[in-house]
Amino acid sequence: MFAMWDAYKEAGGGGRFSYISFASSAFIGTLGVIYSSVFTSFGILFGPVWLGIIGFIIGALIGKIFEKLMTNRYREHV
Repeated sequence: MFAMWDAYKEAGGGGRFSYISFASSAFIGTLGVIYSSVFTSFGILFGPVWLGIIGFIIGALIGKIFEKLMTNRYREHV
């Protein structure tokens, strides 16, 4: 995830808080891999690959929301 964020930043994408979505997706995706042997949904055990991918997607969405909130709050104070 750091390499993806670094490539995104070097290509000129994002702003001051662009790292938040990458960091949150890495964190929640890692939690998905850690708890993959225990977590079941409707009796289905997704395993480390699928639960990690689902965690990355959920983390990216949560991170994007926080990124938008932080960007809007920063604009209000400047």
